[in-house]
Amino acid sequence: MATKLEIYNGALILLGARTIATLADVRAERRSLDGAWNLTLDYMMDAAIWHFAAKTDELSPSDTVESNFGYQYVYEKPDDYVRLIKICDNDRLTPTLADYSEESDYFLTDSQPLYIQYVSNSIEYGADPGKWSGSFAAAFIDELAYRVSAQISNVPITTKDWLEKKKRRSMYYAKGKSAVNQCNSTLPVGRLVKARAGTRYLNAMRRTPYA
Repeated sequence: MATKLEIYNGALILLGARTIATLADVRAERRSLDGAWNLTLDYMMDAAIWHFAAKTDELSPSDTVESNFGYQYVYEKPDDYVRLIKICDNDRLTPTLADYSEESDYFLTDSQPLYIQYVSNSIEYGADPGKWSGSFAAAFIDELAYRVSAQISNVPITTKDWLEKKKRRSMYYAKGKSAVNQCNSTLPVGRLVKARAGTRYLNAMRRTPYA
């Protein structure tokens, strides 16, 4: 479990700068880290399916937005929505829903109600460093250090080049760790399969998991 102060100091150590005692330290380095924090968080949250940031919600059709054609129901995405993990018409979250559309801040479908599992950037989920995995925290530190390296004095160009390579490796590793931890899901049966396949084949398809 990390803290924001530990993340800041981890980045400063990589840059060869002095660490800070508190998040209120009056130093240019701290202000640079403050300025880069939100954009770094947005980038990292959107980079992969992070299980520590996974949140499940039951959505109700919007009472302010209506569908003019096509799908019957319009669902507004939660304010803390970053990226979709699963979308289903049942609270077991399996099988996943095949017939839907994602447009801007909405999901459109004929299903009611709608259940979604998604990466959340709320302070109770993805934005809380205390919930981050070790590999994600390391990747975040590398990304943050790289982003502020141009603003920190006396950081040699060789360090910046090294950080660019390091952050790519750590992101790759963090994504791999997260992917390994994903549970198996059941593939939705599409319309073409339903039309062409027999009952025995359909039952087999429903039992076939994917990673």
